[in-house]
Amino acid sequence: MNGSELPFRSYLQSFNRLSCHLFALCSAGRDQGSLQFEIEALTLHISFYVRSVQAFLGAHVPLRVSVTNFSSKAQPPLLESQILSHVQQGFANVSFTIERERTSDRGYYTDLCFHIHAVAPDRLIELVDGGSVDWTQRLLSNSKERLVISGIGSERVCAELNWHGV
Repeated sequence: MNGSELPFRSYLQSFNRLSCHLFALCSAGRDQGSLQFEIEALTLHISFYVRSVQAFLGAHVPLRVSVTNFSSKAQPPLLESQILSHVQQGFANVSFTIERERTSDRGYYTDLCFHIHAVAPDRLIELVDGGSVDWTQRLLSNSKERLVISGIGSERVCAELNWHGV
């Protein structure tokens, strides 16, 4: 497969036109059944970003973590018990929710995805976006491959939050 055939080429072309600093995480593995790999990887990604954002902005900035399930494989109680309950421990000033109404990024993310927002008095400011994608499945022609990606743009964080809190 050459670069023009990569499933995410159009996203890379769009990204190259932007001037920003992006920090991304990528977790790859094999299917363990019942979205277990995806749940474990999302839990790690969410925990990392909440810890990092709080260290950078301060724990006084309220954050909102929302997880969406685009798959019929994982039911909300499973998500709440296996993702949200794990990441809720140890984080102050962070609310966690299952976002059932989200439709954006359906088709881009295959099963589970998440957002982390800073909570401003008048709006939510998106800081982090991530989820499971099928890129490695398509690249390797193997349906057992799993990939969870996520990212945060440092310039967006600085510009939106203005260094004065939210």
